[in-house]
Amino acid sequence: MKIVVAWSPPRDYAEALAVPGAQVRWVGTVEDLAREVADADGLVTSGSRYRVPEVAALVKAAPRLRWVQAAAVGVDPFLAQGLPPRAVLTNARGAFGQVVAEHAMALLLALGRQLMEMERARPQRAWPQRELEARAVSLEGKLIAIVGYGAIGREIARKARAFVMRGVGVRRRPAPDEFADEVVGMPALRRVVVEADVLALALPVAPQTRRLIGRAELQVMKRTAVLINVGRGAVVDEAALIEALREGWIAGAGLDVFEEEPLPPGSPLWDLPNVVISPHLGGDSDVQPAKLAALVRRNIERFVAGQPLENVIAGPGAV
Repeated sequence: MKIVVAWSPPRDYAEALAVPGAQVRWVGTVEDLAREVADADGLVTSGSRYRVPEVAALVKAAPRLRWVQAAAVGVDPFLAQGLPPRAVLTNARGAFGQVVAEHAMALLLALGRQLMEMERARPQRAWPQRELEARAVSLEGKLIAIVGYGAIGREIARKARAFVMRGVGVRRRPAPDEFADEVVGMPALRRVVVEADVLALALPVAPQTRRLIGRAELQVMKRTAVLINVGRGAVVDEAALIEALREGWIAGAGLDVFEEEPLPPGSPLWDLPNVVISPHLGGDSDVQPAKLAALVRRNIERFVAGQPLENVIAGPGAV
């Protein structure tokens, strides 16, 4: 079995992906990919690479390719560009839950504890205790609604519980979970949005989730509520969110993802004082590459052995 790996950081994990029965080829350029993928059985790559039409065309033209492993949870570029007809698409669900949930809580705490206001005061050596003490918010007893209650959403709920928050999960197929007070289906979204103190989004982008949170949803949120998005930018109507933040429909937002990335310099989000912006690094950490390599190795072993793959998203075997 020939597996092509076009994923960064690559060669530090060559030994981790050395599976008996698999010939692993590492590529760094489109030219290398064109040469190696032509007779490959499997491909490991990132969505950012696959978003390039030239790369997707090479992959779709590979006659033997039967498996594509996304090096992330989100697979929207793969689904948008298309796959070889016989290929199974798998993602990295389970490898990112811990660190993305940490990042979601960091954004939430930065908003609630007024960290951005403190940082803005620091260059002037100001001491804004009196101004900020009435605006500091505790998470205790607050309701966090997590839309997209998968591996990442569940980790957010687990961490929120440690802050004595109440939690509601929203997912397509609801089922009880130990870290949420309630897990509901998507038809209950409107009710959950109205009740939430924190609306946390951990959704992939798909036709049914694109701009799921728009003007109507933002207008019925509590004026004291905040929105946290560590899923995909396109899940939120960004223009409506900017209006909501300007007009005070909601208190603030912590955003790691955006409709266009990098966030354009002209975006009004840069200038809004009630927004915390991070450059889509919620899934990055010192331990993340090793976690991802371990997941990829398991799937290579399964692929070589002819066993069902983990995290099948599309293609034969997808649910």
